[in-house]
Amino acid sequence: MSVLFDGEVWLSYSQMYLTGLDVETDHTEAFRGQSNALLGAGSPGALTMMTGTHTGTIALRVVLTETEPPPAEEWPDVVEASYRPTAPELFIVGCTADTAGEVRLPVRDYRARYCLARYRPEGTSTDDGELERCELILWPAAPAPDVVVRVGSDHARWAHRQLDPAAVQEDLQSAWNGDVPSARVRLYAEDLARTDRALTDALDAAPAAVQRSLAYWSVDVACREAGIEGLDWMRETLRALHTDQPLPRWFRPDVVYDRLSADPRCPATGDGGSGGQALFLVLQAVGHDAFGAAAGNVSHLLWNVGEDRAAQVKDLARAELRRLLLEAEGQDPSDRRPQDACGYADPDPDPYLGHEADELGAAHALHTVDVIVSDEAWDAPPPERFAPPPPLGPRERGFVDQVQALLGLDADVVQVVQGAQLYPFPVVLLERARELCAGAGVDGLPWVQASFEAVERGQGLPEPFSSRSWEQALAGEAGREPRWVLVEGERHDRGVLALEVLARWSAFRAWSSLLEAALTVLHALVFAVSDTDRAGYVQAILDDLRRGR
Repeated sequence: MSVLFDGEVWLSYSQMYLTGLDVETDHTEAFRGQSNALLGAGSPGALTMMTGTHTGTIALRVVLTETEPPPAEEWPDVVEASYRPTAPELFIVGCTADTAGEVRLPVRDYRARYCLARYRPEGTSTDDGELERCELILWPAAPAPDVVVRVGSDHARWAHRQLDPAAVQEDLQSAWNGDVPSARVRLYAEDLARTDRALTDALDAAPAAVQRSLAYWSVDVACREAGIEGLDWMRETLRALHTDQPLPRWFRPDVVYDRLSADPRCPATGDGGSGGQALFLVLQAVGHDAFGAAAGNVSHLLWNVGEDRAAQVKDLARAELRRLLLEAEGQDPSDRRPQDACGYADPDPDPYLGHEADELGAAHALHTVDVIVSDEAWDAPPPERFAPPPPLGPRERGFVDQVQALLGLDADVVQVVQGAQLYPFPVVLLERARELCAGAGVDGLPWVQASFEAVERGQGLPEPFSSRSWEQALAGEAGREPRWVLVEGERHDRGVLALEVLARWSAFRAWSSLLEAALTVLHALVFAVSDTDRAGYVQAILDDLRRGR
């Protein structure tokens, strides 16, 4: 038996890898078709190892044996999969972290056994001072299907079950007493469906134009409840909604909540109160999916009015839906959302939980932001400063600390990036990404232009970014002369660095934390400029965010 690695690994997102140089690690592909959810072997040349610790340090040991050893009793959760490295030089890497160690392994077929102790959901390495322990055992063996050897924790049992289409369907049938609603209802309106299934199903079957109108109606009700429907700037916003026009340019999260709290005519409800909730419904009403906008707004409205009046508001919503359906007969059923609306975009299904047998699986909503900025001047200037941000959770704190150390950012970066909230981050970083592509001479490539247009529409990145083949596409551009820049003491193609920034834009659609997504793009941005320009470049971006540009 040879111990190849025995040490600590810093990781985030509960993931670490045994992988070769230049080997892609795709989480979805790693677990596709498997029965175990702890050791993904579907990405050629890489093993994806899941942990209970979300962000922090774990203890890992990697062992090579000549033959299969018996599973040790000390490990509650044990799984196995087949693995073949693509090169002898391998690396142990935590997600979003530096290399923790190097391993040499002859290229051949192996069986990999992954063992965990103290595996629990969303754990951190400092919960009680004892690290989560993991062990990876490898031995020569012919390829064979992956297998769950032992299950000792409830979380592992649940995770394995999510990869079984029959089990997912069985859980859905049980959760809904045999009457499973559509995948769209489960994604956007589970709470509403459980309180009023008839209303939810009727809304799901309604034309998109009717759904959008009900979303706007709920905004009207929320504004009346908050006593802000008569404010001049709110009347302008409501008029834009009901005439299918884009929201006023000052109606963005970093500005409008401050305007609400500063307006002496607004009822004093503390922390935005019902007025703040009404503003949230406006933003949600112009989300991409009309059903999601309507169902989300009705659900929030019921929550806002409280249990005493929820039944009354549900009756009003049913009556309004009936009226809208009658009114819509013979009319255009298509959605009326303005093309340059500014609001919350569609929730995306979680790529790990989603399953082919169930088009949305056990997906949960991850809100992203859809903002398109015209060349018009803002109708109102942004505030000079932002409200104090809420405290970070341990997951975000660990990520921010890591990025802050990597970039050498000032101590107030947390206040800046959190104070920027939803609006400025995507806009400021997108502007900078465009500048980099222009400076690298790749902004005129048709597929780069198409990718920027997709980002502006709040959509996912198209080919070649979606298949991660953009570097090959760039190399295949005939006649392109690379423009070189010195980064970290080495010469790099500016086009590759600029497109890496654009490639990371998928973080805004894949991650639940806007802060983490934005810092990931920011990380790529600042390492796409020369060593001599970096400090000033970082400061310029932070200044833009402070101003709410």
